[in-house]
Amino acid sequence: MANAKIEVGVQLVQRWIVARLQERRFFSLAELNAVIRELLKAFNGKLTRHLDASWRELFKTLDRPSLKTLPATPYQYAKRVERKVGLHYQVAIAKHYCSVSYTLLKQKFWSRVTARTVEIFHEGQRVAAHVRTSGDRQHTTVTEHMPDRHPARSEARPKVSAPTPVPSST
Repeated sequence: MANAKIEVGVQLVQRWIVARLQERRFFSLAELNAVIRELLKAFNGKLTRHLDASWRELFKTLDRPSLKTLPATPYQYAKRVERKVGLHYQVAIAKHYCSVSYTLLKQKFWSRVTARTVEIFHEGQRVAAHVRTSGDRQHTTVTEHMPDRHPARSEARPKVSAPTPVPSST
């Protein structure tokens, strides 16, 4: 309902301004924009037929108090995708394989995919976050997501050698 009212308002402004521009000729975009700016000021100062107030006064009394400041961070488009964790604790998201904890094998989860990140949520909790790479069919694996017995995990840990026995002097 609100969208229809907004569209009608935009149409009203557009028709009012275009009607005043029809017989005029402009030689630059800057000149046209300056005239439109002045016509818009005049339109906003006009009294409305039913409300007995100008559009400017209505904005100041009704709309401006309801406005909020813009968020500090810009809006970032994100796509939501439901997936299931495979046997190798990897999930295919946006042509890329991302790891999650091996404890979530065969579990369903939701992922939030943006231009730069892939976040994985299980039962409302974020369980993994990866930087999104441009390479298709590549793997991003976090060592902590591997089971303790995984060979790659043991290679990632520093080797601790057993203490060498001290030879006896007898």
